[in-house]
Amino acid sequence: MGTAELFEELLDVAGRVSPKTVAQALRRGNLVGLRISQLRRERGISQSDLGRRIGVTQRVMSYYENSATRVPAETLLRIADALKVSVYELLGRASSGRAPADRKLWKVLQKLESLPRRDQKAVMRYIDLLAQANGNGPG
Repeated sequence: MGTAELFEELLDVAGRVSPKTVAQALRRGNLVGLRISQLRRERGISQSDLGRRIGVTQRVMSYYENSATRVPAETLLRIADALKVSVYELLGRASSGRAPADRKLWKVLQKLESLPRRDQKAVMRYIDLLAQANGNGPG
């Protein structure tokens, strides 16, 4: 899949997840954090609640979702259990029975991960422009 096709798919799912959120995750190299955040929100769970379920604070949950730091393996297992998904899904290697729109977004993100870094940066710039156009400010 080329960059142009990826742009088209991103446009298709842009209304489902904030372009700013995707851009930030891509810039930080933290797609696992983005997946955790999305799954948590789909289930109506706050960062504080998920943190309590796995034995960490809300601040630590925010850090896992928003920083480039890797989540420890044992913590990934606890998060997966709390969200009732597999670790493979958190890592983007499998999908669950979520709504088709969500699966499509994750497939797009997986394709993005496979692109050369130069093309990933081009996509991130494009997402930043979308976020600005939607009033979400600079990425």
